[in-house]
Amino acid sequence: MRFCMEHWDRLKKAIEDRGLNHLIAKDGEAAMDSTVRQLKGQDDASDLDPLMSATMGIYSAFVRDIGLAAMGVDENGNELCPLCGVKRQRDDLDENWIQGAATDSLDQARYLKLMPEAS
Repeated sequence: MRFCMEHWDRLKKAIEDRGLNHLIAKDGEAAMDSTVRQLKGQDDASDLDPLMSATMGIYSAFVRDIGLAAMGVDENGNELCPLCGVKRQRDDLDENWIQGAATDSLDQARYLKLMPEAS
């Protein structure tokens, strides 16, 4: 599975619209280092990457809803974009998932005291 560029850009914008862009890993190496710490149980609040958290939430929901078929390719041999897949089911569902995942990331950042509570 792989996000298409349109959906990746829209998800990133939704994260940025919530003021979370300062928490996004600066590059792939930093994101991987954080993931390794999380897998080892050695992470702390500073390891939250809201973009990766939202991405993993979308992947998880897609696999849960679609099953192992989600790991396949489309009719052109391209890896499936989970948001393109849900958009085929209902035209606005991709945007619903983007906004929901971004809000979940904001909630997690607030819980970890990385962002102020809503006023």
